[in-house]
Amino acid sequence: MRAGLIPPLCIVTAMMVLAFSDNFIWMISDKMSVWQYHAMRSAMLLPIMAVVLVGVGQLRSVRVKRPGAVAMRATFSVVALMLYFAAIPAVGVSLAAAGLFTSPIFVVVISILVFREHVSWQRLLGMALGFVGVCLVLEIGTEPLRAMAVAPMLGGLLYGLNVIWTRRYCRQETAGALAFWNMTAFMLLGALGVALTPALAGLVGGIEGTEFAIMPLQIPDMRDILIVGAMGLGGATGMVLLAKGYSSAPATYAALFDYSFLFWVPLFAWVLRAETLEPPIAAGMALIFGAGILAVSSSASQSD
Repeated sequence: MRAGLIPPLCIVTAMMVLAFSDNFIWMISDKMSVWQYHAMRSAMLLPIMAVVLVGVGQLRSVRVKRPGAVAMRATFSVVALMLYFAAIPAVGVSLAAAGLFTSPIFVVVISILVFREHVSWQRLLGMALGFVGVCLVLEIGTEPLRAMAVAPMLGGLLYGLNVIWTRRYCRQETAGALAFWNMTAFMLLGALGVALTPALAGLVGGIEGTEFAIMPLQIPDMRDILIVGAMGLGGATGMVLLAKGYSSAPATYAALFDYSFLFWVPLFAWVLRAETLEPPIAAGMALIFGAGILAVSSSASQSD
């Protein structure tokens, strides 16, 4: 196999594995909260990750140069993904994925408004296409706006902040360190969310579709533990493949293949759950896909 094919193959395979894993969130969303799920998953995976790092003599690689910057990055990333997962049972995994992948649109907006960066016409066009896509996905003008449909797009905003923050303040950190502390943040924030669930229920309990976010602590049975463990292993496998892909190619080039997730997610949703997309939502996802490709490819050309 040609070496140049390895990065895109790793990333596309990673997105396939992650999309497949995410489609099983339905099997535990009525058994535990999104907070408990991530706390359990991380508690299972962190010891495995530590053992592997010790085994390969890389435990020191989790040390960071700027702890505050890494903590802020982990906060952006973890809250973004919590919003994405919390929305899946309410709106479907495909729509939630479309919301999360609005992040390049927010990167463009923040780059213009906050950092006064020069932005190419391709990225501006991508922003416009993405805005139209968001309107189609949210069915603005035809259906009442659902809070849980907006949640993953707020996740997209936070993930966009994560991308900008990583580029500006965490470029000297290793991928292993960022992954390890992200997983740690998932466990800590998950545990905090479980503890604060009664207060959270008082705040958002009346909003349709928030059940996965406000479910009180449950005692999992062996089936639940096995499902969470399997999903965690799927997620870990995806992260390893992503790290391999991103370490073997320029980030802006590799990021183009992230968008295969928007192909795999609805495919597995259809195969596993017979979940189909309404034509306007499918068109909106296609526009968000195109917007992201434009934004990322433009960034790649500017960095050359």
